[in-house]
Amino acid sequence: MRILTLIFTAVLVQTLQAQRVAVQLSPGLGRIFSSGVEGNRSFRISFSIAADYFISDRFSVGPEIVWSGRLKSPFSVHSVLDSDTGIEILEPSSTLSRAKFIRFKYFSTDENNIRLFAAMGLGLNTFSYKEGTDEGPSVLTKENTFAFSPEVGLQFSRNFVISLRYIYAGASPYYAGTNAAQNEVLLEPVQLNPVLISFIYQFHLAKKRE
Repeated sequence: MRILTLIFTAVLVQTLQAQRVAVQLSPGLGRIFSSGVEGNRSFRISFSIAADYFISDRFSVGPEIVWSGRLKSPFSVHSVLDSDTGIEILEPSSTLSRAKFIRFKYFSTDENNIRLFAAMGLGLNTFSYKEGTDEGPSVLTKENTFAFSPEVGLQFSRNFVISLRYIYAGASPYYAGTNAAQNEVLLEPVQLNPVLISFIYQFHLAKKRE
């Protein structure tokens, strides 16, 4: 995992030194297709920031960070108390995730306006489950997993992009123990791999190379 972090940092440094860089801000709305999420109708809001170092007019590489919030579903609850054991069963769909990718992108044409693209992100995802306490949020458990993210999209202009992507990050963490209040809790793992529609605004930090 440390090797992936070092690679991510190295690519970030090289991107900041590039002659042509596009930075992307992209809120997204995603759905979790997993039998482990009750109702199978849960939605997740995400936000990402990415930088593209253009090796050529059609190919770029760069770092990306994606933050995903809690799932939004009429079926979700924070926790359930097991009356037989006295153990509090936590809702796994409240698990947060943050992915760090090295993203490779290929464009269909070398024009700056309307063009299709395909991308693949490879990297590391961090799952975390937090509980609120009197002192503030407390991290109950955290786990790193390998992640990848294929993506296809359409660039409408130099600045506006829409894309469809899938993020695979494995299962959320399992935890059995006590929380900050010293209550017995149980957190079951669940697949939280969303399909996201992202609406992207990008701006350019450097001029296109002549």
